[in-house]
Amino acid sequence: MIDASRVDFPPPAAAKTHEAGADDIVEYEDSFEVTCEPDVFNDVNDALKAAEKGLERLLDGITNLDRIQTADQCDPQTEKVVKELRQKCYDAMNDDFQTQIVISHLFEACHTINNLVDHKGSICADCLEELKEVMHLFAFDLLGLRSSKFQVSGSKSEAREEAFGKVVDMVLDLRAKAKAAKDWATSDQIRDALAAAGFEVKDTKDGATWKLNK
Repeated sequence: MIDASRVDFPPPAAAKTHEAGADDIVEYEDSFEVTCEPDVFNDVNDALKAAEKGLERLLDGITNLDRIQTADQCDPQTEKVVKELRQKCYDAMNDDFQTQIVISHLFEACHTINNLVDHKGSICADCLEELKEVMHLFAFDLLGLRSSKFQVSGSKSEAREEAFGKVVDMVLDLRAKAKAAKDWATSDQIRDALAAAGFEVKDTKDGATWKLNK
């Protein structure tokens, strides 16, 4: 057996030994390196802005469903997207509740919706109804997204939004008449007034559309 009392152990490499009476005081020289982490607040802020834009894009897509004109039959790509959308979303939800995958499928559907609005595709009435139902089911009923544009039928908020929208549509109708009469000054004045109030007006082939940015 080795006698530990007779073995000389070397002192710690990063230590200094000072004699203070009968006791040995070991002081370790620790070095601390101070590093500056990235500005996480800016990263979080950017992520929140991106999420807000994504939500706005999704809600705009659902709103645009009401602007789509139906045809006798769907084009092959649109029919494929609509018929597969519901099952794809259910599969993602059943796979450990993969909501991010559900959202990605809804965004893909929004791309199809935008193409239909721009007359780059065609959709029949039955498929359009299916598309509306699936978008509302997963966006609002299952994912719980909320928007003032989509309220429970019969609520005071919905009636208020509907009346509000009619007023804006009336103003845009006046602007369209001014443009038809080549009264550009009045047309620009209406557009600028709406912009100042927080409305973004976009001219399309089917007329002007608007959304509230405030």
